[in-house]
Amino acid sequence: MIKLYLVRHGRCDWNGGGDFKIGKVIGDIDRPITSYGIYQAQKVALSFSEGQIKINKAYSSPLSRAKETAETIKLVLSHFGQDFRIVETEEFKERNHGVTQGIDRIMAADYEKINSSYDGKFPNGESLRDLESRVKPKLIEILEKDVGNILIVSHNDVMRVMHRILTDCKEEETALKYFKQGQFYEYIK
Repeated sequence: MIKLYLVRHGRCDWNGGGDFKIGKVIGDIDRPITSYGIYQAQKVALSFSEGQIKINKAYSSPLSRAKETAETIKLVLSHFGQDFRIVETEEFKERNHGVTQGIDRIMAADYEKINSSYDGKFPNGESLRDLESRVKPKLIEILEKDVGNILIVSHNDVMRVMHRILTDCKEEETALKYFKQGQFYEYIK
C-alpha cells in the first residue's frame, strides 16, 4: 500500500497574499517562497509529526518554491527523527501559462475562463490535458515502484491533474479544483 501526501508549495511573492484572483500569473517561472511560505511548510511538517505520519520518500518540482517547501518540511521532520530523500522531478514542474506568465492576473485576457477549462491553453502555454500527459507517467511509476508514505511537493495545477488521475474525477471538476497552501492532501492507493 502507498499513501501519497500532496503538498502545494508555500506562498511566494507573486501569489497575491493568498487571494487567487490577484497577484501575478506565475506558471513555470521560478520564484522563491516568502517567510510566510516557510511558515506554511513548517506548519505542514508539524501536522505530519502530530499525526504520526512518517515520510519514507519525497518528490519535488524543480522550481525553487516547491524545493524550498520540501526542504523545510524535511528539516522540521528531522527534529522528530525522520530522514528521507527528496527527488527533484521535472515532470512535476508547474504548467506553463505561456504569454500570461509574469503579468497581473486581472490583466491577463480570459485568465479565469482559460484556467478553469481542461483544454484551455494560454498562447504558447500548456492546457491541463497537456500537463496531465506530462505528469501521469511519472505518477504511475511512483505508484508502481514506491511503498509507504510518499510526499509530493508541487503546484496547484499539477495537483489538480494528480487529483484527477488518483480519483478518476471528471475533467470539469478537475478544472475547478483549488489546492490551498499550508496543508496536505492524502490519497491512499
